[in-house]
Amino acid sequence: MPPIKWVFHVKSRKSVHRTDCYVLHIYPAKRNLKMQAVLYLSVRDLRPMRLIEIFPSLFGAKSREKPIDPFHAEPLIGDDTLIPYDLPVFPLVRPSVQRADGFGAYSAPEAKVFDKIKKVAGFSFKRQVSQTDKKPDRQHADSFAAYRLGGETFQVELTDTRSGAVQTQLWQEGSPWAISCESRDRRVRLIPPTLPETLPPAPGNKDEPKEGEE
Repeated sequence: MPPIKWVFHVKSRKSVHRTDCYVLHIYPAKRNLKMQAVLYLSVRDLRPMRLIEIFPSLFGAKSREKPIDPFHAEPLIGDDTLIPYDLPVFPLVRPSVQRADGFGAYSAPEAKVFDKIKKVAGFSFKRQVSQTDKKPDRQHADSFAAYRLGGETFQVELTDTRSGAVQTQLWQEGSPWAISCESRDRRVRLIPPTLPETLPPAPGNKDEPKEGEE
């Protein structure tokens, strides 16, 4: 499959569960691929509050709202879609320890473990996802050179503790999204900033489509 260029466009701000949110539309630059996601992110801490996916069907455009508990922080992983909206839990923290000379030293990170509950046909299935925030290793450190942002860098590893599947994300302070995201099924890269360009229009859907809407 050829690479897909995705557009991330914050179109507005709205209140969800009394929380001020960015309304982020993610859609392909080429309009022949009829899919997009509408992601509501808390302005305060970028916590996902609502997620709607829009996709083609034999009967026109359909939409579905993916279950998100806005009051229970957990990584957002799109393991059943092409749309690259995967997010860790913020803030990202690289732990340090205090040495005897009073200076900080980098310490091995500890994973944070989150329970994810998925409901299928009335049944609830539980899995755990661990998140590790650490200093980028040598293999990934060169990925930041093209962006010239100068902010603190992080390597985030999201691991499904049941299947062992690992997703590695690279984040840098000042970047609008992850510099890169890699898993066994997908590789995504943020295009380095160039001259301003006009964004392609988002597919013609309402801001808040209802589940199953055509």
